[in-house]
Amino acid sequence: MNILFLNSKKSWAGVVSWKTTLAKNLISKGHNCFIVTGRNSALAKNKPDDLELHTIKFGMNYNPWTLFFFIKFIRKHKIDIIVTNIKKEVIFGGIAGKLTGVTVVRRIGNEKDFKSGKFLDSNFVDHFLFPCDYTRKLAINKIKWLDPKKTKVIHTGKIIPEFSDAEIADKRESWGAKKDDIVIGISDRLDKNKGIDLLIKVFASLSQKYDNIKLVITGKGSFGTQLEELVDELNIRERVLFAGFVTDVMLTARSYDLAVLASYLESFPNSVIEYMASNTAVICTDVGGVSELVYNGSNGFLIPKQNENELRSALEKLITNKNLRQSFAINALDTIKKGFTEDKMADKVIEFFNEIKR
Repeated sequence: MNILFLNSKKSWAGVVSWKTTLAKNLISKGHNCFIVTGRNSALAKNKPDDLELHTIKFGMNYNPWTLFFFIKFIRKHKIDIIVTNIKKEVIFGGIAGKLTGVTVVRRIGNEKDFKSGKFLDSNFVDHFLFPCDYTRKLAINKIKWLDPKKTKVIHTGKIIPEFSDAEIADKRESWGAKKDDIVIGISDRLDKNKGIDLLIKVFASLSQKYDNIKLVITGKGSFGTQLEELVDELNIRERVLFAGFVTDVMLTARSYDLAVLASYLESFPNSVIEYMASNTAVICTDVGGVSELVYNGSNGFLIPKQNENELRSALEKLITNKNLRQSFAINALDTIKKGFTEDKMADKVIEFFNEIKR
């Protein structure tokens, strides 16, 4: 099958990871995947070594020269499926697909994606692909014109990585973590809705009681300065590391002793799947479709959002109980193996694409 992925996002996001992960897997299974991305996109700036990108200047919406490029590209490579996400991608991929008779799929991150408008989605998108049941149901309830028959849920999957003890030790050493330190990690965009400030406050209180804990915050974002100021205000700079944006996300996740999702709003976060696939114990707020993956008390802790006491209690239980950390990690990995691997996701996507292609 010949599949075209459009990517014009200027910031790295879960859907960008999804597209690149899926493309790599499908290529390994013998399919032809083409990724056309903007010259200034986050993907172009952080190009994976094992993926070929076609970079263009998208220009203004409805740019006729860009539209002509996609029509020509689709015909040249005999594209079967076009995969889009944000409005600009729907405009060019959707219209080009309509003119060439090729099926167009829109990958929905959350229900806010439908703000691009009914006209585009109803006229130029054939099917909507959701990462979890929660997001699909929310969209169907809010977007009255959305036809449920044109929607599909395929959970995001991740490859299960293998790292040597030396690789993990080197990563932890780069953070300044000692051998017996318990590293609490969070890999997320530094945004005020991610709850990282609450995690910092709880960590500060726990650090007065436990001298072997360290907090590693991985990611970038507009709220970063405020978070660093909070760390300084709480006088815990020696115990907290801002690791910035990283490309070795799975090694980073594997090197945490326990990982946290503290968000107030989510759809189906990549970070949680990465934590669990990396054999790391998790604490997650019960937001979005997280409960479709994390089962409280079995493969992690699922706690109410914006609840300082619950977060502190969950952290303390895992800090003080190594056996519980290990049990959660083992069960988390087993959950991924049974239903959330990259291979399972790719197989379901191809089955779906075969059903809908013209």
